[in-house]
Amino acid sequence: MEVLHQVFSPHGFVEKIVTFQKSAGFQALIQYQLRQSAVTARNSLQGRVIFMMVAVSLTFSFQRSLDELQVNYNNERSRDFTNPSLPSEQKGRSS
Repeated sequence: MEVLHQVFSPHGFVEKIVTFQKSAGFQALIQYQLRQSAVTARNSLQGRVIFMMVAVSLTFSFQRSLDELQVNYNNERSRDFTNPSLPSEQKGRSS
C-alpha cells in the first residue's frame, strides 16, 4: 500500500487505494482528488515497472462505472487517505 502511494502521490492527491487479486493477477484502483492527476499519472507511469516484493508492470485504464471508491477499512488491502480514522478490520473479527 505504501509503495503504491509513493508511486502515485507525486502526480496529485491520492484519496483512496483499493487492491485485490484477480485471475489476471494483482490489481489496484487509485482514486485521485482531480481527474487531471489521474491523466498525468497514466501518461507518466504507463508501462513502467515498480518493485513490490516482485516486479510489477503498470498498465492503466480509467474506470467509468465507479464515481467513488468504497473503502471500509484502512489496512494492507485498502486505504482512504481522506479518512484516517477508519478501522483496520471489522469489529469482532481478527486477521
